[in-house]
Amino acid sequence: MKLALEIPVSMLPDIIPLTDMSFTLTHMVLQNDTYREFYEHHNRHHGDCILDNSMHELNHQPMTPEDILEAASAIRPTYIIPPDTLGDSKYTWEAYKRFTKQAHGRYHLMPAIQGKDYIERRDLFRQYCNVGAAAIALPYRSPRLDTFRQLLHEVGTVRRAWPGNGRIHLLGMNTITELIEFRNIFVDLDWPRDFLSLDTAKPIKWGLQDRLLENLQDTHGGGLVPPDVANWTSHDAAVYRNIAYLRKFL
Repeated sequence: MKLALEIPVSMLPDIIPLTDMSFTLTHMVLQNDTYREFYEHHNRHHGDCILDNSMHELNHQPMTPEDILEAASAIRPTYIIPPDTLGDSKYTWEAYKRFTKQAHGRYHLMPAIQGKDYIERRDLFRQYCNVGAAAIALPYRSPRLDTFRQLLHEVGTVRRAWPGNGRIHLLGMNTITELIEFRNIFVDLDWPRDFLSLDTAKPIKWGLQDRLLENLQDTHGGGLVPPDVANWTSHDAAVYRNIAYLRKFL
């Protein structure tokens, strides 16, 4: 499983080498010159980059297609997550269709699976299959492991039947147990492990509070990772240890 981290601006040069891919936020690209310039350079020379619509960071209001495309033109991501909203498959599908019209095929799209129940999530997944989405993203607030298992049962385990030949991105981290389950499913299916990816802020967020993931019974909470931090080196031991700990389960 490939790891991406949500990284405060001042930590980017030190932490980005510890990741397998980049996870960027539209509002940060547009609002912070240092952040944008870092990823402009980084994406020219390194691996995959996902540009997120910032819905989670902006009180569940995704950035507009125009804003997302402006950010994309600056940093040239590998994948874009079009606008979506929690639990609303209709909004998410209509937003996807509007975005594709404005993007004019210039980018690979990684739409999120949303819906209030499995039937809605399954039907949205099938629509993404029909239009040839480049990958799919599974939000952490939904019962995504159960959804994935049910989709495997209905759609089948042949990768070519899945968007991007089975490229799955986990938006955020729920639990270590869930990560192990996803990893094991990919191993059992003999799907490429690097077709599964995860972004999370938890190793950094908790490390900045000198909290170790290995000692937390529940890793939820703690607020959003700050856009930038000063003098973070006083917490670097916890941050680095959290990243190393998480990697053991990917």
